[in-house]
Amino acid sequence: MIMPNKYIKEEDTLLGASAVIFENMTKKQSISELWDKVHDDGSVYNFERFILSLDLLYMLNMIDLNNNELMRVDDDL
Repeated sequence: MIMPNKYIKEEDTLLGASAVIFENMTKKQSISELWDKVHDDGSVYNFERFILSLDLLYMLNMIDLNNNELMRVDDDL
């Protein structure tokens, strides 16, 4: 589920997992470095949700991938 509703808490959605991932992107880093940071979080908890959350952030133009490193789009300015 992407969006929370009255039955699904925010942390159980891709939106919640994406927020956790975005908060942990403080510098340019590889996908595996970011996975090591966030995989224990209850919102992310498995690699499939991690990749789907990265997809969501990329579609929202919040992150970019350049030379195998993820970065926040606002860091690129």
